[in-house]
Amino acid sequence: MDVLVSILKHHSINTVLKWVDDICFFHVPTQSILNYKRNNLHQYSIYITSILLVMDPLSVPWHLVNIKGQDFPLTVSYMGFLWDLHECMVSLPIKKWLKYLDKVQVFQSRAMA
Repeated sequence: MDVLVSILKHHSINTVLKWVDDICFFHVPTQSILNYKRNNLHQYSIYITSILLVMDPLSVPWHLVNIKGQDFPLTVSYMGFLWDLHECMVSLPIKKWLKYLDKVQVFQSRAMA
């Protein structure tokens, strides 16, 4: 994975985070302008197609966007946490939350016995 990150950075894809075998890309605006309706329009230096152009010739396994949703959503799962970039919050996904809740309840029941 370290080599892949180096290759991506060589191709000016610098907004990449890596943790062991988990990789996450951030879509950071390079320029923002107001349109006539006073809405922000953002321009980006990279898009999902930019990343795939580098990864495809290397045969890097990649989940399809419509299955895994990697087209720069505002909420992303990374390192086992759910990152909500719009709300600036990090939480546990429900499945993981329930798993740890069960472990705490088992521990509590044993401690009470």
